[in-house]
Amino acid sequence: MSKQFKLLIFFLILSLVIFAISIVGETSIQLFSKAKIYILYKNHRNFPYIKNFKEIEQLLATQARSAKRSEQLLYLPYIQGQNPDWKFEVSVTSHPARFNALAIALTALKTQILQPQGINVFIAQADLAALPDSIKQLEKSGYIKIESCEDLGSGKKLIPALSKQGKVPIITIDDDLYFENDLFLHLMINHYLYPNAIIAARVHRLSVSESGDVLPFSQWHKHYDLGEGPSKDLMPTSGAGTLFPPKAMHEDASDAASYTKLSRNTDDLWWYFQARRQGTLIRRLSGLDHLNFIDSTQEVGLWKNGNQDRNEVNLKAQLAQYGNPLNF
Repeated sequence: MSKQFKLLIFFLILSLVIFAISIVGETSIQLFSKAKIYILYKNHRNFPYIKNFKEIEQLLATQARSAKRSEQLLYLPYIQGQNPDWKFEVSVTSHPARFNALAIALTALKTQILQPQGINVFIAQADLAALPDSIKQLEKSGYIKIESCEDLGSGKKLIPALSKQGKVPIITIDDDLYFENDLFLHLMINHYLYPNAIIAARVHRLSVSESGDVLPFSQWHKHYDLGEGPSKDLMPTSGAGTLFPPKAMHEDASDAASYTKLSRNTDDLWWYFQARRQGTLIRRLSGLDHLNFIDSTQEVGLWKNGNQDRNEVNLKAQLAQYGNPLNF
């Protein structure tokens, strides 16, 4: 058998494996992984190198995420054939308790394979004086642009940027996370495959009653990973990396007064309702949903300060104001 023929067979088998992964889907991969874990766990006496069940589960989950990310790269030749410009901007906000972490997060973005046209950092006017030199140096170097704005809490992440958005997507991130260096690349790949959808690394899935009414936030499927969409019932959680195409949301999305009244400190609910009012669907980006927090950042997060209660209150307020988002 010639060397060329062997290579042909190898690539044919590889293509079939990747195709099988795409057909089977991430859910089946997870189930298969759990089955392997169970078998290994039940026979752990024969495998002294196995430390514990949780460690194996985490290893296989990492492998599944990697497989999904590799699968998405197969679309690159098709996308390149459409002559994309790969342009996008990043929008992020912070507050004094997180400024040191912000400097770390922004510096880490330099490792991204695909770099943005600009990184806009929105800071409340009253907080500008507290910015450390590490962040000021990033602006001086031209890597970021600091913009002052009204103090809208977490809403500063995107509301000021929407009024200035041109023809390129905006990617939002949180100030307390490290990101895989191919996050922006995969968000943009999915953007070109689904140009009218919001693309999110992490999502929650709405739960509804038998009559179709939206159930309380506490009953939603958090960090949903059993489907990808695009779908009406997936709410993006914008801090893990979410891409918003131009005109993806209703024009009211940039209305600071309405946001403050109906959704302050629950910005993800706000983006979701305004997207659904525009008829926009949400797609989950597979393989990049793991959160890698910067040290010592979680004691000052919204969730630690009562945000879970605001989700219930603000969900009711927006349902009353706009109606069922699944009906838009």
